[in-house]
Amino acid sequence: MTKIQSTHQAELRAQATHLRQEADTLPRGPARNSLLRQAEELERGAILEGWISCSELRPPRDGRNETHHNSKLDDRTGRGA
Repeated sequence: MTKIQSTHQAELRAQATHLRQEADTLPRGPARNSLLRQAEELERGAILEGWISCSELRPPRDGRNETHHNSKLDDRTGRGA
């Protein structure tokens, strides 16, 4: 599997790195913890971005999984007419 990182993922990871570096300059406490929490959230966002944009998780484009409209079904209930 080839891993391609999107521009948005790279930006999220860069921001997380920056926040971690900034947190390293602070003494332990609420301000440092807040920066580290934000960095973790950005990393999670980058991971989710990767999952969302992963082509291997998309359905096949050959039409086999497409929903077909059945004219005999009632659009309001999805039951037979």
